[in-house]
Amino acid sequence: SYIKMNVKSYDKKGKLKSDGDMVTYIANDGSCLGYEFISGEFEASKSGDRKGVFIMDYKNKATIVLSEDGGKRTGIAYGLGDISEWTSETNDEYGTDESEDTIVLNPKFTKTGRTKNILGYRCEEYLYEDEEGRANIWITNEYRARTHDAYSTIFNTMVLAHGGTGMMLESESVDLKSGEKTIMKVTELDTNKKTTFNIGQYEITNLG
Repeated sequence: SYIKMNVKSYDKKGKLKSDGDMVTYIANDGSCLGYEFISGEFEASKSGDRKGVFIMDYKNKATIVLSEDGGKRTGIAYGLGDISEWTSETNDEYGTDESEDTIVLNPKFTKTGRTKNILGYRCEEYLYEDEEGRANIWITNEYRARTHDAYSTIFNTMVLAHGGTGMMLESESVDLKSGEKTIMKVTELDTNKKTTFNIGQYEITNLG
């Protein structure tokens, strides 16, 4: 699958701080995922023409970072380690129940009853609140993929890390301490698009 997401952040006065797009690539069997920042003001894209792709290969328990700088292609490979162990612990603690109401098991989530259509998928709204912040999150159960690894790792999206089985397509969160607001929206979702990264074209350094 190919998932493109736009992320905007604002300070407490409502001034735009950053605006960028990232793409997540997910293997159909959930064995591998990758992501890259393709535009905007993310920290990873503030280095001129330098490009990078971060790949997590769960099958081979490896993490690979591919970089292209001035036409030179290099990469770093190392063990998946803590990320893989964290994923296993999360699955053990919250189970893999794929029922639509799994998310309700977490008392910090409230189902608002509101629905809307995003990219052709019916979404339900959940409200998440704790002492640090609050968020309105739109989840669809019409798209099934093992995406919790990607979103919890990249965005620390708690709805997916705590047993949610659906896919987050939109969210708006506020940090109660700083007043900063973050808006995340999936702008493209193509379940049939295939992307291949040719590792042989990169000079890889294995860090074990």
